[in-house]
This record gives sequence, structure tokens and C-alpha cells, in this order.
Amino acid sequence: MAGVDYAALAATARALVEANGRQVTLRRLEDAPSDVSKPWRGAANPASPADATATPFGVAVPPSSATALGMSTQDNDLVKRSQQIFIITPAEGETQDYSTFHELVDDDGEPYRIVGVEKLRPAQVTLLYFVGVAR
Repeated sequence: MAGVDYAALAATARALVEANGRQVTLRRLEDAPSDVSKPWRGAANPASPADATATPFGVAVPPSSATALGMSTQDNDLVKRSQQIFIITPAEGETQDYSTFHELVDDDGEPYRIVGVEKLRPAQVTLLYFVGVAR
């Protein structure tokens, strides 16, 4: 019996999300304080430089439909806390872990706060990320 070709599944998932979704921006926020003697003030500009961003394609779905689309129910809090869930596919050859980002900016320019991330990752191939967001 032949094994499953997860690379081909990842390519199919990527093609479907790119054809039916839109490009979003993921941002990692700076958490180092601007003034180390006053760390309670936080960073002066929490938006990190461009190297802390990613621009994958994603499809927004209501949280109630995410379980029917392949998301496990192990993280029910993700579904409860999210206003929307973005199904995101990594770009071909992308090795960045999208669960390390703090904000998602949709095509309307308004940022969403990322409340949780779940991966669909059989073997060593990440097929999809389910990114729960709220405003």
C-alpha cells in the first residue's frame, strides 16, 4: 500500500485557498520595552519591522463552520473566543510558524487580534493553519 503524498495535498490546499481567498498580513508585535528602566510603558512602536510579517493567503469562515472544515474540537476555546477563523495555507517552501504572530490585518486594513492558532499537520507537512481572530 502506498503512503499518502502530503506534498501534493499541501499544493492542492494552497491552490484552493489562493483561488478562493485573499492575501492577509500577519504581524508579530514587539514586546521589548523602549526604555528598559520603565518596562511598564512597553514598546514605543509595537508594530515590528517588516521581517516580522508574513503575507499568506487565507479564507475567512465563521467559527461555527470550522469544525466541519477539518479543525479538531480539542480547542473549543478557540471557537468560542473567535469572531472569525481564517484558514491560511503556508506559501510553498514557507517554514515560518504562523502561531508566533499576534495580529492579522485583513484587506480592509483593520487589525484583528489573534486569539489562537491550530495547525493541520500530518507527518511533517503543514497543510493549513486555523487562525482565530477577534477585534
